[in-house]
Formats: sequence, C-alpha cells, structure tokens
Amino acid sequence: MLSEYTINNSNEFWSLGKFMNRHTRWGKLRWQIGGMKYFSELIGNTVFMASMPLFLTGFSTFTVALAFGVSGVKILGDLYLGRKTSSGMNTLAYLLAPLKDLIIGCIWFVPILSNTVVWRGNRYLIGRDSRLLPCPENGIWSWRYRITDVLKTRIAWSMK
Repeated sequence: MLSEYTINNSNEFWSLGKFMNRHTRWGKLRWQIGGMKYFSELIGNTVFMASMPLFLTGFSTFTVALAFGVSGVKILGDLYLGRKTSSGMNTLAYLLAPLKDLIIGCIWFVPILSNTVVWRGNRYLIGRDSRLLPCPENGIWSWRYRITDVLKTRIAWSMK
C-alpha cells in the first residue's frame, strides 16, 4: 500500500482528443524529467507489450492467446482493485481497460518526437527541468511543432 488516502479522479465523458492530449502532455514531461528511464514505462504496459507480437509477427493462435490472456488478467485486476477501493465504476467500463492501454502504448512514442505541449489552449516548449516556455508560433522552428500536431490530430481522428 502506498498511501492510506484515496484520491477520486474521474475523467468521464472526455473526448478521445482530450484524453490523448493529456496523456501526451504527461508523457512529454516524464520523458523530459526521466530521460532514458522513460523507456521502462513501455515495458510496464503489459497489454501493449503482449499485443506487439500480433503486429510484428502476425496473427497466430499463440499471439492472439497472449494478447487476450494478458488483457483478461488486466481487466480482472482492475476490477478487483475497483471493488476493493469502492470506485463505483460501471463493471462494463473495465472491459475498455485494454483499449486504453493500447492507446497509451501508441501515445508513448510521441514524446520522443516532440517537445511541445498544448495546455489550456497555449503551446509551450518543454525546457530544462521541465520548465514550460512559450513556443514560437512563427519562424523557422515553428514548422516542426505544427507537423507533430497535425500527425497527432490525424491519429486521434482515425481512432474515433
């Protein structure tokens, strides 16, 4: 047990774009702060890691069983913790946990390619010690930030 206190954090009715923006922003800050330690987060995403063989080697009895088996364990584990902490979350919502982990696994790569965040409608560069600096909207460097934003938006739209 890490703490005796329970923090109730509900992000209900969020759009996929808002979900992705939040997790991308957090990932970029963790990448900036942790550096190479950030790579351990991907290994900790068991659903994403268990699903990778499906994409790398193709569908087989083993790869499908691995992905579904790990996803099932994830659902049961989350359901157990939810009941233990009296989260009040709808039981059917736990079935979406593997999908959430797959999306977060894909988002994990974004911080390596981009060091800007959009927070409360403003664009910032993540600087040393995770200090946020206003991002240039014009000039030679602004094209890079705009391209990564376009790519993130298209990925979000394709997942709807």
